[in-house]
Amino acid sequence: ALPIYKAARRKKPTHVRVNCWFCNQDTVVPYGNRNCWDCPNCEQYNGFQENGDYNKPIPAQFMENLNHVVSGETSFCDVAKPQQWVNSHLLLCKKCCNNQTTKVRQLASFQPRDEDHYGEEIGRA
Repeated sequence: ALPIYKAARRKKPTHVRVNCWFCNQDTVVPYGNRNCWDCPNCEQYNGFQENGDYNKPIPAQFMENLNHVVSGETSFCDVAKPQQWVNSHLLLCKKCCNNQTTKVRQLASFQPRDEDHYGEEIGRA
């Protein structure tokens, strides 16, 4: 009877540490919001159904005017460059855009020695 009493009297958690699916940063939210919260680091909504869809409508996915200016991380991008709008073709600073282009070209031109070991070989490249 004592273990049941202790379990019933145990305090429920009021807050919980969660991890942002988008930026991988941890934050603490009220326990009831553990599957419906906005990341304070990247401002992305984190709340998903079991099938991976959002668990509520996200109007900004369909209405461009609800989106805001995006800038890169200061440690990777040149913050002196003007910020680009979400609907722009360039969401990265010039340096990061060039790095991304180089990486895509390298991946596109990669020829494995053995097709059966493509994943292993490209991981070492």
